[in-house]
Amino acid sequence: MSPAARHRAALRAETIARLRAHFAEHPPEGAARVILFGSLARGDFDGASDADLLILGPRLAESAVEQAAGRAVEMLLWSPAQWSAALAAQHPLASEIAREGVELWAAPDAGQRWTGAPAA
Repeated sequence: MSPAARHRAALRAETIARLRAHFAEHPPEGAARVILFGSLARGDFDGASDADLLILGPRLAESAVEQAAGRAVEMLLWSPAQWSAALAAQHPLASEIAREGVELWAAPDAGQRWTGAPAA
């Protein structure tokens, strides 16, 4: 692995750890899950990349999340029912998030893991 790739991997891990710590300390009220997706989740981000978050619930205060991430944040808001329907319909973005996303936080009552094939 090149030095640049090692640096990017370390930065990705550090950012995920900071976001997980943020959500553990400040659980998002009314949300079921927070999932990181996109280039930062995949590890092919650059310095200008934002942190793409799927929030299964209401909008969060962006400024605190951006501070934890150390970069701009884009939030996609879906209800848990919309997420389930998107997975069942094999929506391209939902499929990508299920395949490549990193769960940052889940409510204690959120149930099973969020990825995988939808129930038949």
